[in-house]
Amino acid sequence: MKTLTALLLLVAAASAGDALELLRDALTKLEALDKQGAENSLSAAIEIEPRLAKAYLARGRLRAHGDRYEEAARDLECASRLGEDQWRRAAALYAIASAHDEAAHAYAQSWKVTGEIGDLIGLADARASAGKVESALLAYDEIVRRSSDMKAVEHLVERARLKSAIGRHEAGIKDVDLALRRIPRYSRAYRVRGRIRIRQGRTEEGLANYKTATAQETADPVAHWIFGLAQYDTGDWGGAARSFERAIAVQRDVHDYAHLYLFLARCRTGDPAKRMQASRELMKFLENRKRRDDWFGNLGAFLTGELEASELLAAARKGNKHTQREHLCEAHAYIAGKALIAGQEPTARMHFRKARETRVVSFVEFNTAEAELTRMVTGWVKPDESDAPK
Repeated sequence: MKTLTALLLLVAAASAGDALELLRDALTKLEALDKQGAENSLSAAIEIEPRLAKAYLARGRLRAHGDRYEEAARDLECASRLGEDQWRRAAALYAIASAHDEAAHAYAQSWKVTGEIGDLIGLADARASAGKVESALLAYDEIVRRSSDMKAVEHLVERARLKSAIGRHEAGIKDVDLALRRIPRYSRAYRVRGRIRIRQGRTEEGLANYKTATAQETADPVAHWIFGLAQYDTGDWGGAARSFERAIAVQRDVHDYAHLYLFLARCRTGDPAKRMQASRELMKFLENRKRRDDWFGNLGAFLTGELEASELLAAARKGNKHTQREHLCEAHAYIAGKALIAGQEPTARMHFRKARETRVVSFVEFNTAEAELTRMVTGWVKPDESDAPK
């Protein structure tokens, strides 16, 4: 028995030695800029010695530099389990890859290790991005309790936004009012209160809050973009178009999606000349973008008539399991918007419902789907505390 134990120890030592030699080989290849060779050596080292934490760590960093974020995150998670504290970095990489459930898990592990509020915030954001709003709110309750009065303001406003997204509008208003008592000129608080009032059907009050926020940031193109979204969601197509135009005039690349919403707003004014102008300008913008075959390019191609609705939905489903939900939210919202331009309200209603059902509560398209459904006589959604996404 002693002889067998000694033999096993010798084999293990030899294997570890081979793995360490492969680590050194990976370093040599990295110095020679042979990234693929380095990764191959690291993978071979891991195969020989699966508990070699530094090999996972090195391979994870290498994959991250190659924009292979989810693979990199898995490696850093393995390294964390073997004693290298990389949970937070793994969580950030999962978030970039839209692997929100995995990001939430990694942030939770980091929170256990560090006890730092930043990890708790990451956990809350990841849960919300995964559509698990109620779970995210539990984390925000703890974040608000642990934050100083001034620092808690931004967390109160985010908690208000999430409460409203699941129909708890008045509870959201209470959080916003508390935030504004602490920082009276906090523009985001006015925006969130504006969105809540719009959801409640109090359109003028909602827009007044957005105007207050925009007045504090007149030189900020993002402020005009966000105000334009509020105008669009309340049916002010002309006002929305002017706000999007101002945002783009201040900074052309303020937000790619501003060009899509500008197209929709101009088309919905009912003016044929503005519709032609919208098509020309959107096509020109798409031509000037460096990337034409990405997901945004598919959305633009659909609006300009180069893709059918079925093709856009097929493209949305081609994404990985993490991005499908987000892409489908956008696809259904833009299909519905174009259907309304064509006067096809039943088709629009169906697609807006599908967009809302994705529960991608942080996307502007989710807000638009909700607002459009609220305005429609058929399929009306009551603007009260029971108005929660199903």
